[in-house]
Amino acid sequence: MSRWDCILLLFCSSMVTGLSADTNATFFTRSVRPILVGKCLKCHSHAAGKMKGGLTLDSQSGWSQGGDSGPAIVLGKPDESLLIRAIRYQDEGLQMPPKGRLSEGEIAILEDWIRNGAHDPRASKSLQLTDTNWWSLKQLTAPKIPGKGHPIDAFIQRRLKDAGLKPAPLADRKTLARRLYVDLHGLHPAPEEVAKFASDESADAFANLVNELLASPRYGERWARHWLDVVHFADSHGCEHDVKRPNAWRFRDYVIERLNSDVSWGRFIREQLAPDVFFPDEPQLTAGLGFIAAGPLELSRASTAPVTFDYLDRDDIVTQTMAAFVSTTASCARCHAHKFDPISQEDYYALQAVFAGVGKGDVEYDVTASVMQRRREFGDLLTTTDSNVLLQRKYAHVVQEWEKQRADLKVDWMQLDPEVFVASGGATLTKMNDGSIFASGKLAARENYTVSAKVTLQRLAAVRVDVMKDDRLPKGGPGRAGNGNMHITDLVLEWFPAGSDASMKLKVLRATADFNQNGWTSVHAIDGDDKTGWAIYPKINQSHYIVLELAESVDTSKGGRLAVTLKQYPPTHHVGRFRISVTDAENGAVQVLPAKAKNALLKKPSERSAEERSAIAKEALSEYAKKELATLPAKAVVYGVSRYWSHAKKKAKPIAPKVV
Repeated sequence: MSRWDCILLLFCSSMVTGLSADTNATFFTRSVRPILVGKCLKCHSHAAGKMKGGLTLDSQSGWSQGGDSGPAIVLGKPDESLLIRAIRYQDEGLQMPPKGRLSEGEIAILEDWIRNGAHDPRASKSLQLTDTNWWSLKQLTAPKIPGKGHPIDAFIQRRLKDAGLKPAPLADRKTLARRLYVDLHGLHPAPEEVAKFASDESADAFANLVNELLASPRYGERWARHWLDVVHFADSHGCEHDVKRPNAWRFRDYVIERLNSDVSWGRFIREQLAPDVFFPDEPQLTAGLGFIAAGPLELSRASTAPVTFDYLDRDDIVTQTMAAFVSTTASCARCHAHKFDPISQEDYYALQAVFAGVGKGDVEYDVTASVMQRRREFGDLLTTTDSNVLLQRKYAHVVQEWEKQRADLKVDWMQLDPEVFVASGGATLTKMNDGSIFASGKLAARENYTVSAKVTLQRLAAVRVDVMKDDRLPKGGPGRAGNGNMHITDLVLEWFPAGSDASMKLKVLRATADFNQNGWTSVHAIDGDDKTGWAIYPKINQSHYIVLELAESVDTSKGGRLAVTLKQYPPTHHVGRFRISVTDAENGAVQVLPAKAKNALLKKPSERSAEERSAIAKEALSEYAKKELATLPAKAVVYGVSRYWSHAKKKAKPIAPKVV
């Protein structure tokens, strides 16, 4: 499809569905159907839910089978058809419609219809209460070109001739250049550009200038604005709040790029409605979803009446889609069931249902297929437990290298000697002879333990917090809860260099623990969420530990103090006894491995079972996948729509892990 065709279709679009326009079909649609809909189908149709006398007249099967009195129509024989006898009022007990006889003209139409075979263009399909023979739903047909030369010129010449007019004189070169620039770029040319064209006397001068302007990025910028107007695109939500949409511009740039690429009309439609379905290997087309999200967003209603908001927002999406691609107004059917509208109310709400699982918002996507595939591969590798994946030959060297590095790693932990230890919620903290801290006394809803101590290492790479069993604690601890459990909501590390009043919050790369309660893992101790944390139930009356690896090791050679804060929010599952250690070991040496992988590493490779080899590969490849994912470029973001999301659902509270 040429760019010229694309421009014309942007304004003259219609779907390629529809009916043939033969004489019988036209007679039925224009003459017969209005009589049936207006005078018969209210009492004799499936759509109306009424079939008096067992008779339906909304399909050929209905009137040929008939009702309690037999077939309503005998093809080609109106005098023998019960329908005609009823509308003629020939029998006193069979007079239809009962509230008044049809006009002689209407009776004659139905007689002629039956005499000619009772033709219905829908064959055996149900006769709808809405008219589907709508101009914008008909198939496009190419008209006969009235002359030679370019088709557009031929039609113009015919209209001029019919009107008794002559063409205007040919434009001079300067005028023609300005017209081309304004039409294709929306901008006036520079004087030197006009002069260049005016002095070009070659036969291809005009065609060359057209091709040059079409090849320019300015072409897409010029014509994209018309499509953006069609889809009521904006960089903000509109309405009284008018919140900005920082990432809406990507859809604008998408439209410009697609017009400059001369994409076909059919593909252009698909890219804006479901690019992930039609073109799953071209993630950059996700930007086309800005089409569905281009309309206004009434945030006030979204927060106060989310269900109503979702219905009205989908109404805008349906209206936009139908108007842009089918040249048909559909939104009237939201409230009205008009007989002669092209869209029935049932069809309207079926269209709404198509968009019921989407909501407007920022959508992330990869800009190239290669990046998407790599992100997908490493994401799957990070979460899989399938040994067939973990033990693939292509990952064998990664696992071997990881195992070799771990064999060379050594970790020496240095226990800190607390100098300052305080509780923000009123608990009493006591330093024990072994340097650990014991908590007793008040149990507040929110409690923070903060411990400060000197670090004598040259570098600080990781911090370890041991939570310890103690017979003084319920069930032996290590927590103060009645069942012996504890929750650490968050662990915060701060470094105070010697001789400086400024502190530095240390960024944690990874947290691992010797045991994680289901739903309360070491990762939750560094996620900054007050509703999650690390816990150890049901392994109570045992000591456990969690290790925090720093994103970057810290130079501690000049001395200073490390402050460690254990945040503990409701419920009151506070730590009963704990101690803190540090190390300078780097490169993942301190990572706590699951028992299965840890025990497998103690065996020779030839002695390991398939399950043990899979456990080792899981740890090695998880670390590998994280590193690879970190090297990938950040995803692009467009203001569009994502599936299975809505403002009504967005307001729902997240499900917190079960408290034990």
